[in-house]
Amino acid sequence: MKDLKSENLYYYIYFGICSFIPLIAAIVSNSKILTRLLSVRGFFSAETADNIHKYQAFLIVLGLALLFTTVIAYKLKLLEKIGNYPKNIIFAIYIPLILLIMFEVGGRLVIGLTVNNHNLYEDHPYLITTLKPNAKFEKISINSMGYRGNEFKLAKGGNVFRIVCLGGSATFCGNVFDDETWCQQLEDILNKKTKKNPRVEVVNAGVPGYTTSESLINLNLRILDINPDIIIIYLSYNDFKPNRMPDFKSDYSHWRHNFGKVEEHPNKEWFVTPKAIRVIKTKLFPKYDLGFKRYDTVGKPGLAAYKRNIENIVTVAKSRDIGVVLSSEASMLSEETIHSNSQAFQRAMRYVLTLSKAGLLDAQKKYDLIMKDISEKFNITYVDNLETVPMDFDHFIDNIHLNKKGCRVVAENFANAIQKSFLSSEEDSESSPKINSLYLDSYTAPF
Repeated sequence: MKDLKSENLYYYIYFGICSFIPLIAAIVSNSKILTRLLSVRGFFSAETADNIHKYQAFLIVLGLALLFTTVIAYKLKLLEKIGNYPKNIIFAIYIPLILLIMFEVGGRLVIGLTVNNHNLYEDHPYLITTLKPNAKFEKISINSMGYRGNEFKLAKGGNVFRIVCLGGSATFCGNVFDDETWCQQLEDILNKKTKKNPRVEVVNAGVPGYTTSESLINLNLRILDINPDIIIIYLSYNDFKPNRMPDFKSDYSHWRHNFGKVEEHPNKEWFVTPKAIRVIKTKLFPKYDLGFKRYDTVGKPGLAAYKRNIENIVTVAKSRDIGVVLSSEASMLSEETIHSNSQAFQRAMRYVLTLSKAGLLDAQKKYDLIMKDISEKFNITYVDNLETVPMDFDHFIDNIHLNKKGCRVVAENFANAIQKSFLSSEEDSESSPKINSLYLDSYTAPF
């Protein structure tokens, strides 16, 4: 009997000590420590910092609640009233249960993870993956046509001027709300300028992971059906990825075969803890090399494939009297930021597995030069977002993806170019802005 009493006392002490796990975690989980460990930028946003404080408060409450429960159990002699088998089960799962609760709340509150009950993507036989119509997930809404943002009618009204934006995740803008993407902000700016005459519709046709190969197919099979007046091509970074991969093929199949789908389908999980652990592991122990050789320059076959794809997109658009706007892709990568934004380069190298820092800069320069050359060859409007968007974390969330403020700059750049090249207003007359036919005449010049 005495041995049983001593054994129960050890259990109470054990449960009491376990109560301090959340309390210790509350001390460790402060903004200064977490920013050093987990933040790519070296700081958290005000919203995340506030969530960290909420998480600390939760941990303190959890720890005190566990300690209070242990004291009450001791006073009421609850362990003495249950058998050894239930007692041993509680003993075995107590710490894992505490850690699970901590990771679940921390993952959802601090890291921003949620259980993926909604799938944004669906398989496509020719495009690998497309956006799933009517899907919704956190900040993101997909309309019934399978594009991010507001609904629009397939048949354009007589007063509608439709712009379609081609690209990958930097066009999709999954890190901001629907009304904060540069596509939506572009629509808002142009409608303010034109006073909705014509009424401008901007369709966000960006899909995370798309290269120019997918965008070319997307244009032919889906975009032409919605009858755009202009297409914007904002895409180069994703084409860096297959450039130096072994056994290069101009259709990028050598890369797609190795790395599968454009965007992995989120798994339907009950808990976010596995994802939270993966995020923490990636932040603490990032892998920049998977056995591939890194090059300081991009390969000519990859550049030729990119040029061919862009020219084919332009040619298809030209054949349908669709205007084209080309653009460099804004990023935080430059000779000046190679040291000050070293973490941005490291993140880029995590996704572009065969290029060094010098290789990334070489790719950025040469792919942008291709865009400029094509714009001159076809007499197409070119927007230099790479040079005009400030390379800092006030405008980016990482090396390539923009925040709301960065999206605003890109939207204003496109709006100014489109108004100048496609939309004209007669200041001293009562007529409203109209499509600039002079641009379209020059656009159809032979090449």
